[in-house]
Amino acid sequence: MRKEERTEMPPQSEMATDFSKFSGRLAVVTEIISPYRIPVFNCVSEMLGNRFKVFFMTVTTSSRLWEVPLSRIRFDYEIVKGRVLFESLSGEFPRFWNPNILKALHRFRPSVIVLGGYHHLTSYAVWWYAKKSGTKLYLWCESNLNDHRSRPFWVEYLKKAFIRSCDGYIVPGKASLTYLKSYGVDDKNIILAPNAIDTELFSTDGSGQNELIEQERALFKKERSLPDFNLLFVGRLSPEKGFPTVLEVLERLQGSGLNVGLIVLGDGPCRSKYETLAMGKRLKHVLFLGFKQPRELPYYYRLGDLLIMPSTSEPWGLVVNEAMTCGIPVLCSPKVGAAQDLVIEDSTGFQCESVEVYESHIKELVGDPLKRKGMGKNCREIIKKFTPQACADGFANAFRKVSSLELCLRK
Repeated sequence: MRKEERTEMPPQSEMATDFSKFSGRLAVVTEIISPYRIPVFNCVSEMLGNRFKVFFMTVTTSSRLWEVPLSRIRFDYEIVKGRVLFESLSGEFPRFWNPNILKALHRFRPSVIVLGGYHHLTSYAVWWYAKKSGTKLYLWCESNLNDHRSRPFWVEYLKKAFIRSCDGYIVPGKASLTYLKSYGVDDKNIILAPNAIDTELFSTDGSGQNELIEQERALFKKERSLPDFNLLFVGRLSPEKGFPTVLEVLERLQGSGLNVGLIVLGDGPCRSKYETLAMGKRLKHVLFLGFKQPRELPYYYRLGDLLIMPSTSEPWGLVVNEAMTCGIPVLCSPKVGAAQDLVIEDSTGFQCESVEVYESHIKELVGDPLKRKGMGKNCREIIKKFTPQACADGFANAFRKVSSLELCLRK
């Protein structure tokens, strides 16, 4: 990305370590129980205790194959009764209606509500409750300007009105900040809560484990007839993930004589189509392993050498966090939301705008294992700031900001 295009995150207020002096309650209203959010909400609960509660619109959806580890939840939560109003054939972008959310919020009586998204009928019920009760409403926004889904003009008008009516905003990084600013949102009302994965599950500094990891890699490659160097694709096999680009890149690499393989982790509506496409191109060493649960992913990440992610629409892309935590450099599209914060050119990876650029960087890194190793170390260093606690601090900061204002007004 060119230097002049970079957007700086607004400075964050210093976090208070003692929340006992603040009154009020924090509610989060979001879609589903995601394994990736559980560590974050656990951290918020450790700070706020019984003044924090999460309201889920449902447990999970048809497009999410992961196990829901309820036993790991240490925060107060409620599954609000409701139903799906709309869900596409691919299972993406469901729309929920949870009429009981009004009663649920009234019982909890939050002083701050963090709302995940604005495209559900439930979202507008939460908005109505906040305005009616005088509760501060923060929008938790992961959208970015590269989301090109076409919508009727009246939907865009309603979205703009909804966004601008909120009292504050929580974003994971620079791409979402830029998106909100395009709707006229002031920087001072935006709080950073960097997106995070379960770092305890994925983390390793590489020390003391290199020999074991190399043994695992060698055994896996031998069993699956894979070459020494393998690209890694992790994600849903659906149109917006850009998987045909991966196959085109691999075709060019193998056509130039490089012995490069591809490990594919994920499932989706286009899987059979993409498998057929790979066979039609007569590509060698392409391994479709299907969907893997989060607890299984660290093993498979360490089998790959580079993550390739040519998504055409990606609000954030937590697979970038996962790969970097495992010390794997990332080659991705500039349309990936995480790219602006995590993919540092020639340090943790590269942003690629064409098949030729992907090919060029991969050839460079195949031929320079020392550089690849150095980039892996950079990845581990950069990702250290993107922890569940750092994300939780953003939510607690919104609570502190509102509670501090109310404390000053009472004085």
